[in-house]
Amino acid sequence: MTTLINVAVTAYNNGEHIRECLNSIVLQRETCEDFEVTIGYDVSSEDDTLTICKEFENNYNYIKIVY
Repeated sequence: MTTLINVAVTAYNNGEHIRECLNSIVLQRETCEDFEVTIGYDVSSEDDTLTICKEFENNYNYIKIVY
């Protein structure tokens, strides 16, 4: 089956808010299961953004990080 929706999230020095953003997206799976999430991570980020994004990538098979 082909995924119909891809949610793109950019991530750069937003560790303060990225968890809330990703939690909100994860909650949407209760009403719409046919989507995937691509996190566009900027490697020059200097906070804990990557750690948080990796946590979500490891816990949800429909979330992927691209660098």
